[in-house]
Amino acid sequence: MNFNEECIENLTYKEITLKEKKSKIIFLNPQKRRIAKIKIDGCEQFEGKKCDYLIKLKDNNYIEEHFVELKGHNVDYAVKQLENSIIKRGDNASDIRKSYVITVRSPLAATEIQQLKLKHRKRVRSELVVKESGYKTKFEIDR
Repeated sequence: MNFNEECIENLTYKEITLKEKKSKIIFLNPQKRRIAKIKIDGCEQFEGKKCDYLIKLKDNNYIEEHFVELKGHNVDYAVKQLENSIIKRGDNASDIRKSYVITVRSPLAATEIQQLKLKHRKRVRSELVVKESGYKTKFEIDR
């Protein structure tokens, strides 16, 4: 998948932090692998809703995609943004694809989130993670 070069930042930091207003997620990268941080919202040109970022790890033939939406409260809308971005910009060859909604506070009950996760996986072949700001995660290759 080709991206607008102005939207890509290649990083090799031990921690890659994405932050917008009060929402924040940290990707732990202990091996200092080369990670592409791709700004989608406000940078990539395609129709419809857009999530904030795509974090992409390519290691030989192995590909991980992590779509991220940093949100205040509206989880339903965030999932729509993620799904449209995955459809428009996802790599069909990815081995791992995860979607993250990072909220200041999730207004949804656990059962509502579970239903969203099931529907999301069916629609775009991606695990949905809904967490509060400050969430830390590792790349699957490092688990």
